[in-house]
Amino acid sequence: MVDLIKDDLKADGIKVEAVQMNYNSLNTPLNNDEIDGNLIQHQYFMQVFNDANKGDLVIAQPVYHSKFAIFSEKYETINDIPNGETIYLPLDTVNLSRALILLETAGLITLKDGIVKTSSTLDDIAANPKNLVWDQSAINVTPAKYRDSGRGLAIMYPSYVISSLGSYDEGEIYMNEPLNDLTKTYAISFVVKASRLNDDDIQTFIKHLTSDKVRQWIIDQYGFAAIPAF
Repeated sequence: MVDLIKDDLKADGIKVEAVQMNYNSLNTPLNNDEIDGNLIQHQYFMQVFNDANKGDLVIAQPVYHSKFAIFSEKYETINDIPNGETIYLPLDTVNLSRALILLETAGLITLKDGIVKTSSTLDDIAANPKNLVWDQSAINVTPAKYRDSGRGLAIMYPSYVISSLGSYDEGEIYMNEPLNDLTKTYAISFVVKASRLNDDDIQTFIKHLTSDKVRQWIIDQYGFAAIPAF
């Protein structure tokens, strides 16, 4: 996306250098004013960093919603899932709560008192009628673990599937996460320091980042895994 708008930014007097780094390390240089922004995270990931590091990062612009899905190589529908099957879930709190929201939407679990929140844990499950077994792992290693185990179920981002397994065979059996006020907050966003949010160059970058051609590029090139958030 950044490459797509480089020339437009240059015409407005802004030179952009896009640097790929491990997403776990990109908030520190941003908070230290070593880079101007990043495009790696939703607000909850950002807030975890802010809370732990007295950070001053803010969402400047939501860019795309990463789809979240239940994948299976063994079952074709939710109804095919047998009692006692193991399902891989994310280990981190942010993505675990999103996985639980998806499982409840699919009718596989019920959360306590019908509470759907971004901090739910396994302790918030009130009913598990199929007696599903939970196996948690870091979300970036889940696809490989899922592949190597031969087990039937995992909740993953399609983008992780293709990056970890080298292909995408559309093995999702449930991708009906509702897009509502809660799930919209999981949008992957352009993040900056609060003190720079209204800088002219930041606002110009946002203008081009949310252009029609970027929106169409997301749809055309990444539609299997994401939808535009602008």
